[in-house]
Amino acid sequence: MVSPLTFVYLHGFASSPLAHKAAFLRPRLEELGARLLVPDLNQPSFEGLTLTAQAEVVVALLDELTASSAPPVVIGSSMGALVALMASRQRPGAVRRMLLIAPALKFVGAPLARALGSSLEAWERHGSLPVLHPEEGGRIYRVGFDLVRDARGYDFDALVPSVPTMIVHGTADELVPFEASQVFCREHAEIRLIPIAGGDHGLSDHMETIWERTKRFLLEG
Repeated sequence: MVSPLTFVYLHGFASSPLAHKAAFLRPRLEELGARLLVPDLNQPSFEGLTLTAQAEVVVALLDELTASSAPPVVIGSSMGALVALMASRQRPGAVRRMLLIAPALKFVGAPLARALGSSLEAWERHGSLPVLHPEEGGRIYRVGFDLVRDARGYDFDALVPSVPTMIVHGTADELVPFEASQVFCREHAEIRLIPIAGGDHGLSDHMETIWERTKRFLLEG
């Protein structure tokens, strides 16, 4: 019996397996006979979040899938796109292709601190920052500085995709500048960039457009 094509969706920071994008994609993929897996990347917890722990969850899932099915297509959003790149580099050949949505390639540090209304220095001094988690009833957590400390151990310039990769990015992204993806794609000409005119970081109002413009790529053999 042939296994269905598998997709893995990796949610971003302050999100969860209940992410809007995952909810949008699941019925469309299932209608085409594919399945969507959405691991929880709030690891080891949202407050104790690190990139290493997130990547470990994805690598374990890739190992499990390698033993039972063809390599999956990975869709990563924001920080989840960064984790997708990390995991795919750790498991060459275990990913079929990748779609990166508003990838937060060098965001974990001062840019994230600014987005949270603080500075990197204040975050390190206090040890944590308050973060509203919109998918948990607006609960406020304190995310530890270990997220940044852990990220400092990685060379993000070395995270070059080894599989067919497409990037979708809103031109009006207020958190991760569209220009960051432009630079990345100029440095790696094999990656195709799909600009979403006027799209913000969440891109919630543009999912139909994203689906129509990426569906063929996602389903290619």
